[in-house]
Amino acid sequence: MERNTVILFYPAPWEGDQRGRIPHALLYLERMIRDLSLNVILIDEQVQKDYLPVLEAHKDTLLLVGVSAMTGYQLIGASAFSRRVKQVFEGPVVWGGWHPTLLPEQVLQESFVDLVVVGQGEKPFRELVQKLMMKGDYSRIAGLGHKKNGAAVINPVAQFTDINQFPKVDYDRIDLNHYVFKSAYAERCIGYFSSHGCPYHCAFCCVAEVYGRKWYHKDVATIIEDLRHIKKTAHIDSVTFDDDNFFIDRKFTLELCEAIVASNLNITWDTSAHAG
Repeated sequence: MERNTVILFYPAPWEGDQRGRIPHALLYLERMIRDLSLNVILIDEQVQKDYLPVLEAHKDTLLLVGVSAMTGYQLIGASAFSRRVKQVFEGPVVWGGWHPTLLPEQVLQESFVDLVVVGQGEKPFRELVQKLMMKGDYSRIAGLGHKKNGAAVINPVAQFTDINQFPKVDYDRIDLNHYVFKSAYAERCIGYFSSHGCPYHCAFCCVAEVYGRKWYHKDVATIIEDLRHIKKTAHIDSVTFDDDNFFIDRKFTLELCEAIVASNLNITWDTSAHAG
């Protein structure tokens, strides 16, 4: 049977039924392999807690299972899911996201993790999938960590790619209504990223370490298009920009604010800012 299924898993960030933000990590990876004629399945534990039927149904066609995890509560769900996968699938389980990026050697000590992706995951993930499809050697992919004779081997990380060079995110792959929340000033708010990274080097934060003190913003036209689609689909009246640091570039900030007004989106918005 052809192994043409890729499962991507996003663990619940909090205990209970509280919903977090859109699982952007899964959407960022899906866009990188959607042209490879694969069956890509996204599982968000916030919404789909019973994932065992999915694993059982596709265990014979699985090519790869990917997990995205941040340090903290997500590690519980990520570990439990990976253990379950290993009960039905002998192929690679790869972890990416903030935790494996910061502690790749520690993650590779686990028997239920075969590979890790360090840093920006889009390119390494696509290369890994292509190598697996061709049954090729993936051990030299930049940013990939693997095990060799029981020891962790972490390949050097490639230079970051401008996020505008990647394919567009397909928000129709998920039900956006699952991620709407009530804020202090809006009935239907949703989280969104307009940029990633930060040029500062604050001692308490790992963003500078991961992004190399660089900042990348999405094209303003793309942001407006996304917000227009999200509003139409999820009927939002507000958006929270979850950026690492929104107010980096004055020109970008003004351009985006003017575009939001000019587009007649009629939404409020909020974000966090550096104290300086």
